[in-house]
Amino acid sequence: MSWKQQVRRFEVAFNYANSDHWQTTESLKNRIAAFRAQHPNYGLSMALFDPIVDWKLRKQRGRTEARRDGLTEPLLACVTGCAFTVQHRRPEVLASVQVGILASLPGVGVGLATAILALTFPEVHGVIDFRVWMVVFQEDKQSFTAQDYVRYLSELRPFAQEAGWSIQKADFMVWSFYDELTSASTRTRRKRRAAQPER
Repeated sequence: MSWKQQVRRFEVAFNYANSDHWQTTESLKNRIAAFRAQHPNYGLSMALFDPIVDWKLRKQRGRTEARRDGLTEPLLACVTGCAFTVQHRRPEVLASVQVGILASLPGVGVGLATAILALTFPEVHGVIDFRVWMVVFQEDKQSFTAQDYVRYLSELRPFAQEAGWSIQKADFMVWSFYDELTSASTRTRRKRRAAQPER
């Protein structure tokens, strides 16, 4: 069974109402959309950027916090505003440029840059991550470039179209599928250890 078939099957049984991560994702998307409707040329505020960092990095946030020390509200607003308004007729070129612009911010790598894009433009962006890369390409990869992101989108876009989902939702389902696989594997290992006789 292909990864696409496995993710589609996983989604059928996915409990959206009981998923805190899904609810947080939807809330963030709605907050960003509402803010941009009121401030279309502003980019992001620090009040929106902080929860995006929490959403993407979770417990790993502290490891990169010092790198974002020089990030100010005016700089954040200017750079994100540029990334949000830049245009190009070729989607792959636009995605690469947008990631490059956002990754120029202090403490913002490619992963966090794609998270900003996915939450702001869910119809056309997803989040690059070692989990989704493993599902889609069966490769263990821990760091990513803008071109890696373009490659990932080239696989994710037709999958999202086939499923009738936004690219961000397709990405979320791939991520959640990996998370479920690893959780199930962990539960199996624990059961096996518990069943083993004590020495």
